[in-house]
Amino acid sequence: MLDALQEQIIPFIRAADEDAALKHTGKGLVVPGDGSRTVLVEHHAPKELESKLELEIPEEFQGKDELMRLIKTILKYSVNTWDQGFMDKLYASTNAVCTPPEQ
Repeated sequence: MLDALQEQIIPFIRAADEDAALKHTGKGLVVPGDGSRTVLVEHHAPKELESKLELEIPEEFQGKDELMRLIKTILKYSVNTWDQGFMDKLYASTNAVCTPPEQ
């Protein structure tokens, strides 16, 4: 089960690393998706995203295949926090709107 999970997570993280190498060109990695998609996130309105995720938790365990499908869906619509565009916001400082006048 751990191997199957790694097969989903490692490419998700790797895509952000590969995209970081292209950021200076102004062209990001092309990622297929249903909507406006970057490595960082595939953007959808909240109600639309809710229907796409289909996150109903069954009463009984549905097996490994269903669990892997659910994980794949969650990763597809999750923010890739490994992306440089996300990480920059965490560690950036605030910028003053203007400099104070000299006295």
